[in-house]
Amino acid sequence: MREEIGLAAELIPHGARLWIRSDAEAPTRVLVRREARCCGFLDFEIVSHNDSLRVDITSPSPLGAQVAVFLAGLNAETARQSC
Repeated sequence: MREEIGLAAELIPHGARLWIRSDAEAPTRVLVRREARCCGFLDFEIVSHNDSLRVDITSPSPLGAQVAVFLAGLNAETARQSC
């Protein structure tokens, strides 16, 4: 999905941040709801920001933060460095 509608991904404390095109808000919200149901150890936040959506995926757990980084499509080495 990130390849189709994503603008960028970056590390943030305890996880990752995705920047998504604003015209993809509906599918983004559907996906976030699904992931939140199956991954209760992750926190998701969607915020409108100018002409894009900011999606933060975080976890207080170091392992959860690695999962957040993986979901954002960042590489495994980056995930290890973020936690």
